Amino acid sequence: AGEMLSEFFKAQLDYIFFFYGLSFVLLSAVCFELTRREERKYYFWLGLFGLTHGLNEWLDLLGLTLVQVDWFKLLRLGLLALSFVFLLEFARRASSQFRERRLSFVLLLPLYALAGLGYLDGLDGLAASVRYALGLSGGLWAATVFYRSYIKGKRLDGFLLLAALSLAVYGLSTGLVVAPADFPPAQYLNYDTFLAVLGFPVQLIRAATASLLAYAVWRHAAGLQQGRGTDRALRLTR
Repeated sequence: AGEMLSEFFKAQLDYIFFFYGLSFVLLSAVCFELTRREERKYYFWLGLFGLTHGLNEWLDLLGLTLVQVDWFKLLRLGLLALSFVFLLEFARRASSQFRERRLSFVLLLPLYALAGLGYLDGLDGLAASVRYALGLSGGLWAATVFYRSYIKGKRLDGFLLLAALSLAVYGLSTGLVVAPADFPPAQYLNYDTFLAVLGFPVQLIRAATASLLAYAVWRHAAGLQQGRGTDRALRLTR
């Protein structure tokens, strides 16, 4: 039964990748609109993350039917790494609301150095190290930003909490479960072992959390807009 379930989900990967990518593209649209309307310019970087990551997932969808050549692998990996750079930049800039000074970009350089170490094992190793160093740290840091925003807002906006939880689960699933590589933990915890043990691909979790994140940010943005409308109405009636 478990093997049949695995085969079923493997046959649905094209649909999973499509909705996975679509969720992130929708997230980018919401963030760009939020940047335009509100004084929260750091959402622009989350929008860039959503756009580039969504495009990367659609390239993965295309990769299901194409012969895997090095230039195509490199294109996908470059777009993936760029998306995580944008996610880290969102977390860095958004963290400034909790401190007097913004964290220096220089503090992120060790992460980028760690991400590049995987190339010692070729493109597969680089893909794993990019997810470990950038995907995991970026996802968890951004989740912390949303959670702290939720606490700062006196726990009134539950969609900030939903965004935090979605990003935390996404960060763990995208940063710990990677393509197989010849070094630990990628040797033991990878797409193949995850599918064999649980019976479904990790991309299913990523797609679900991406959808929840897009929904949470959309509802958060709608709440901000509604709050501005309420404030305006109160001013007019005074």
